[in-house]
Amino acid sequence: MLALVDCNNFYVSCERVFAPRLEGLPVGVMSNNDGCLIARSQELKEHGVAMGTPVHQLTPELRRRCVLLSSNYALYGAMSARVTAVLGQYTPVLEVYSIDESFLHFDGFPGGDALEERCQALRQQVRRETGIPVSVGISSSKTLAKIANHLAKRQPVYEGVATLPPDSPITRQVLEQLPVTEVWGVASRTATRLQELGITTSW
Repeated sequence: MLALVDCNNFYVSCERVFAPRLEGLPVGVMSNNDGCLIARSQELKEHGVAMGTPVHQLTPELRRRCVLLSSNYALYGAMSARVTAVLGQYTPVLEVYSIDESFLHFDGFPGGDALEERCQALRQQVRRETGIPVSVGISSSKTLAKIANHLAKRQPVYEGVATLPPDSPITRQVLEQLPVTEVWGVASRTATRLQELGITTSW
């Protein structure tokens, strides 16, 4: 089994570590030229603001209510290294995928509830030592772990850690309801070809 650990709203979370006053506010981090949004807090997402939205397209009312910050990549890189250092304490095989995502391989580790407990402990330690909230998706492949992470991040019942065993009825139910466009690596052109073949769900 392996797990995908994804930092929640990473750039915004980094900014909040050093500016706690930003907690609970709609916050956006802008691109190098402050032209568009490259990170959004959950509060800003709930206003319907999409990734990559040009700043000038925000309504004046929303501009007054939200906090917009210039990007600070040196800070984000340093915080990413701190998170990765904690993750490395939980498995000898760690694959950094991006600045805010890592795959942790757990071959040879106890599975089931024991693995979920290990990942809960991981979440708590990352938050305690770095201030960054993370979500964890567990499964037998990177693609399924990515989908499990999607569940962990969006459904509070999972408490930040979701497991999708490949042979589980729950996994089948999730995939039957998930559009094929939500599968990691399926871009618009591939999705169009699949839909022409009658393939519309992840299952």
